[in-house]
Amino acid sequence: MTLSDNDLWDLDPMTDNEGLIRAHGRVAHIKKLNRSIRTPIIVKGRSAWATLFIHHVHCVVLQHMAGLEQTLAEVWKTVWVTRGREAVK
Repeated sequence: MTLSDNDLWDLDPMTDNEGLIRAHGRVAHIKKLNRSIRTPIIVKGRSAWATLFIHHVHCVVLQHMAGLEQTLAEVWKTVWVTRGREAVK
C-alpha cells in the first residue's frame, strides 16, 4: 500500500512492531482508550480492503440504518480510512 504525503500530512504516522502504519494523534497518550482508538491503522480509502470493511460496517454492524457520518464514525473506531468521506459515499 502506498499512501501519498497529502493523505498522511496531519496523521503523524508511525509504524508499529507488526509493520502496520498507525495514526499517532492527539488521543494517543490516553491509556484508558483501546489501542485501535488511540492509534488507528491507516488504510488507503480507495483500496479493496477499505471498500469491503466500510460495506461490512454499514451492512452488518449498523444494519443499513446509518448515513455517511455515522458509518464513518463507526469505521474510525477501528481504522483511519484516508479520504474517508469519499470512500463511504
